[in-house]
Amino acid sequence: MRLRYVLFLFMLTFMVISCENDPFKSVDIRGSEVSVVSKHLERDVFSTDFSNPSAASQTLYHKYGEFICRYVRDLLRVGPCNDDTTFLYMQNFVYDQGIQRINAAVTEAFSEEDFKLFDDQFSDALSRWHYFFPDSIVPSIVYMNSGLNYQAFATDSSIGIGLDCYLGEDHPIIKEVPPDALPQYVKEDFDRKYLVSNGIRDWIYMRTVYYLHEKDLLNKIILEGKRMYLLDACLPEVADSIKMNWTSEQMLWAETNEGQIWEELARQEVLFETKLMVINKWTDPGPFTNTGAIPAESPSQLGIWMGWRIVRDYMKQNRVVTLQELMDEKNAQKILKAYHP
Repeated sequence: MRLRYVLFLFMLTFMVISCENDPFKSVDIRGSEVSVVSKHLERDVFSTDFSNPSAASQTLYHKYGEFICRYVRDLLRVGPCNDDTTFLYMQNFVYDQGIQRINAAVTEAFSEEDFKLFDDQFSDALSRWHYFFPDSIVPSIVYMNSGLNYQAFATDSSIGIGLDCYLGEDHPIIKEVPPDALPQYVKEDFDRKYLVSNGIRDWIYMRTVYYLHEKDLLNKIILEGKRMYLLDACLPEVADSIKMNWTSEQMLWAETNEGQIWEELARQEVLFETKLMVINKWTDPGPFTNTGAIPAESPSQLGIWMGWRIVRDYMKQNRVVTLQELMDEKNAQKILKAYHP
């Protein structure tokens, strides 16, 4: 009898701790559910006749709207979508043997079951987003061949997913790309387990691009921490390591060395630094966080992770603060005061 009582107390304590650490798992999103519309630009581009550029542009614009303009102009850098020459040049992209090989690999790698799973995961994540931000639009999901340029590319109304950037680092095509064109640390992120998280994370970034109030490192990492906290709200069941595009070993390293990371930030006296070169060392992707005494076995973007830890502590101490109020809070030092490494 006593053993049952002890086990009951253990499970109760575990449940309480879990709820405290994961405030979004118990959120009831009934009434806020959305179902995403997904489109396959990687298929449509390769089935379009670009020898008639005017007809091609009209057909693609009718289906994809502004996204096709961003695709040809910003992702592929072919040219503006209001110029027929741009879509004439798209023939070069479609007929390029390397691009055709990549597209064939994407077709082979991803099944209809895979896309259904992705769509369901996006629908759940965006339903949670809609629960917290009911006035926000529901973006469509656009699967695409990005020419190995983008894993995710969000616009005002769409989330683009570069399927070619999820073939896996060991895929023959990816292994053949020289490191000066595609560094190894980038290839290591080409895992489909990051696909949905990357898409939602880029959507959040696009929706919060105007929230950087001061251009110093502290405000930068706090904003990134807020974005990661919004990612928590959308993907409460997803591991923190996946949200950071880290391995579980890299996450363990960061958690084990959190105190030392904070001490290094304080030692460098860079929290109020505005030089991009300094800020980027803490926040940019790379093989590791290459600054000061941070060792080479560290994961990159430790500044973003520290901002996330700070924001989580702040929200634990301020449970009545809504996500919108969190984003609107301009006093980064106020949020920092809640942090206890």
